[in-house]
Amino acid sequence: NDGFECTSSECDCAYQRLQASGKAAVRFCMYDVLVKLVDTAGVQRERKPALWSGLCGLGAGMAEALFWTAPTERLKVLRQARAGEGKTCTPPSVFSIVTQRGLGDLYVGAGATAARQASSVAMRFCFLDGAKSQICTRMGYEKKSAPSWVTFLSGGIGGCLSAVRPLCHPH
Repeated sequence: NDGFECTSSECDCAYQRLQASGKAAVRFCMYDVLVKLVDTAGVQRERKPALWSGLCGLGAGMAEALFWTAPTERLKVLRQARAGEGKTCTPPSVFSIVTQRGLGDLYVGAGATAARQASSVAMRFCFLDGAKSQICTRMGYEKKSAPSWVTFLSGGIGGCLSAVRPLCHPH
């Protein structure tokens, strides 16, 4: 016993919350950084908003995949392997994986993960921008000063539309 006892469903739920929260944090932070970088470079994104939203989303998705999703998915797989051995749900630490197997072990499958995440996030931001433009036009809002619920609704629409793409996995 390593001092950490819990049911599999408790661990799964907590781990999924942490993983989803971290993915979203990296995704939105990186999108914001890229948008500001493009704006600082003097690019007039408003001329081709879907293109620039998609490109910044592609970069945000790539960052999400490489900084968060690939390593946490690897930890999840290793945790699931331990559960099959009858051990508690505590996954090996990042430190122990890196020292025993090398940094590359955290990135097993990273290429496929990056392709999936980058394309999915690019489509979400592209759809979000288009949906937000349409809602603002119909409701008479300026896009930059629209109420938060417009972005909330647009994000939901973007998420739904991007979820039907073949490269996106079902969860």
